[in-house]
Amino acid sequence: MASARWDEIHKKLEAQGKFDSFTTPYNYNHTIPVDEKYEYIPKSKRFKVSSFFYRTLLWFLGPLADKILFGAKVYGKEKLKGLEKQGYFTVMNHCSYLDSLMLRHAVHHKKVYLTVADFNNKSGYAGHVLRAGGILPLASTPSAARNMNKAFHELISKGRVIQFYAEQAMWMHYEKPRPFKKGAFAFAVKEKAPIVPIYIRWTPTTGIRSKLGFKDTASIIILDPVYPKEDLPAKDNVTYLQQTTQREFIEEYRRYYNVPKEQKPCIYDILPEYMDSLDEETKFAASL
Repeated sequence: MASARWDEIHKKLEAQGKFDSFTTPYNYNHTIPVDEKYEYIPKSKRFKVSSFFYRTLLWFLGPLADKILFGAKVYGKEKLKGLEKQGYFTVMNHCSYLDSLMLRHAVHHKKVYLTVADFNNKSGYAGHVLRAGGILPLASTPSAARNMNKAFHELISKGRVIQFYAEQAMWMHYEKPRPFKKGAFAFAVKEKAPIVPIYIRWTPTTGIRSKLGFKDTASIIILDPVYPKEDLPAKDNVTYLQQTTQREFIEEYRRYYNVPKEQKPCIYDILPEYMDSLDEETKFAASL
């Protein structure tokens, strides 16, 4: 569960339907510009060696860190059957600084890349480690976007996993799935690749971990993959993927917490005076 401070912040923003507001600090200090010169997939031997080292470290230590820090367990691995050699996109609720470790834990057999906001593309050693580990900062110019699109195509063609935080902003240990932006689903349609939804559910810690001071336990739940439909126009296909994935997340939330659809029109506590000003994605999520 989130701290009382985070709960208060989330509750206020939820009441206004502002689910994409950033609640954690960020800045553009010491960032590397994501422009037309930015190299998304460095080809140098030095970078490849560095990437191999840090990815191997994450492969061995990531699940152990997940277990110690969050008591994490993965459910639904059978949903990935048949996707071993195929590239795909994942969509996961953004609820921890370390939720990327949970993604790697869930798809442990795959090479993972993570889209991040451009302000996360830092200079220095920390930034190098993140890039070696597979971050893909979102482009800030049209020419950079072309390079990013080429990188996405190359990675999906090679059978890699590309993670999108479709909720946009991180809300620390927020339990409810928030409304999704359409970006991830547009790329899935373009690449004719499936979306694999992964829902992180937070519950209060019990037993030994509770006595050791750990407050939260994470369940990493792999939901049913969603495939683009060949007979739909691109725009309709994007909406289909977005809405189907959104529905899966909210249905999983309702199922676990036993929240019937009849109880209220949505799982959120949005005040009536804000309902008319919601964007399209939020209105849809609030209708489920």
